Amino acid sequence: MSQYFDRLKRKVCTGCGCRPPTRGRRRCARCRRLDQARDKERHRAYPKRNTEYLKKPSTIRRYRDWYYRRMYGITLKQYEKMGRAQEWRCAICERRKRLGVDHCHTTNAVRGLLCISCNSAIGHLFEDEKIIISAIMYLRRARRALLKKAKP
Repeated sequence: MSQYFDRLKRKVCTGCGCRPPTRGRRRCARCRRLDQARDKERHRAYPKRNTEYLKKPSTIRRYRDWYYRRMYGITLKQYEKMGRAQEWRCAICERRKRLGVDHCHTTNAVRGLLCISCNSAIGHLFEDEKIIISAIMYLRRARRALLKKAKP
């Protein structure tokens, strides 16, 4: 650990041994070598965080509650209540998948819980009813055309 701090005081390039002209640079101005050894020593000098704390269920619930409040203005309890009301199924395709919060981007009002696929589909169609209806009509026309081709 002391070697790391000694090198920081000296500020010498590990590639060519010159002193870099600019403080805090990772790339030597002379040989253009990236000083990765300095980064490795820095990571060795400071041990990893306590990852067990981050895996606790109480920490995860607290983070999710903070996230839902910040992003959508609802609490984790409200999210779970909506999920139970929908029987933890997507409101569109009714599959049991991981559910995300669907919200209006103009008013920021929460509409319900959708799976990632359905929520993305609505987003890609710009949340516009006319576009969604025309997509449905397109699929119906295509299905009819395929059925007509299949019949001899």
